[in-house]
Amino acid sequence: MHIVTMSSRGRLTIPARLRKRLRVYPGTKVGVFDLDGKIYVRKIDKNYFLQFAGIVGTKGKFAKDIRQKNTKRY
Repeated sequence: MHIVTMSSRGRLTIPARLRKRLRVYPGTKVGVFDLDGKIYVRKIDKNYFLQFAGIVGTKGKFAKDIRQKNTKRY
């Protein structure tokens, strides 16, 4: 576990060792959410949307379309 301190502007610094291991670079998109009173940070990469394939009843077509549209961004 890494302990970080939030700045007065609400910013957290992810330790360098962790950024390197998870391949998080400047400009990398991350999602921040809470669950049961805990804060989670998740890297949003080109495969992120694939986990939702089929949820909206399109048999994965919707997630595939989103991924193709966002491929240029990552």
